[in-house]
Amino acid sequence: MKKKEIVTIALLLVTSFLFTSCFKVVKIGEEDKLLGKVAFDADAEIESIWSTKVFPELLGKAVSLSDLYQDAKGDYANVSDRGRYTMGDSGELNFTIKGTAVITEAQVDKKAGYVVLEVKGIPAEQQIRLQVGPLFKGTALRDNLTCISYDQYKNQVQWASISQALHNQVLAKVLKGIDFKTMIGKEIGFVGCMTITTDGILNITPVQLEVT
Repeated sequence: MKKKEIVTIALLLVTSFLFTSCFKVVKIGEEDKLLGKVAFDADAEIESIWSTKVFPELLGKAVSLSDLYQDAKGDYANVSDRGRYTMGDSGELNFTIKGTAVITEAQVDKKAGYVVLEVKGIPAEQQIRLQVGPLFKGTALRDNLTCISYDQYKNQVQWASISQALHNQVLAKVLKGIDFKTMIGKEIGFVGCMTITTDGILNITPVQLEVT
């Protein structure tokens, strides 16, 4: 073999080694681990601020559901100054509300379980439901908060996981151990969040419940 050919082969072997050593096969979803980044954990993040930011904010801004209903006169835009739009001054209108109610019905065997509430000062034809999970409709809890915002997160997937993490806190800290089937006819005090929807049903996601 000629000397020139030997040198060429040697160069090819060195180049091949250097090229392959620059790359590493990484499983999908483990990119952050390779780069030394901490994986996003929505549950851990919300748990860390639930008692210091989330709960105090919602408790402090809650308005009377009965007063809100009466003052709205059929159009919650009339009382929008007591609520929060999802996009500044547009989008869905959300409220943090409080009150006392009697539980009249329990539909808790559904995935999106709820109990029906009768609130003094609100006519019976107005459907009011307190969501009890394990699945929750909407994102009222997240969208009522000012202590977190979409800009803090990387993308829509993370923002959606924040909503789910808030619901997980509700399940663990507010609803755990409550047998709503035994509470028909009982009065409760509540603080929660709701989004005004076109179906006219007031779906409340609770952040505090007390049996009175």
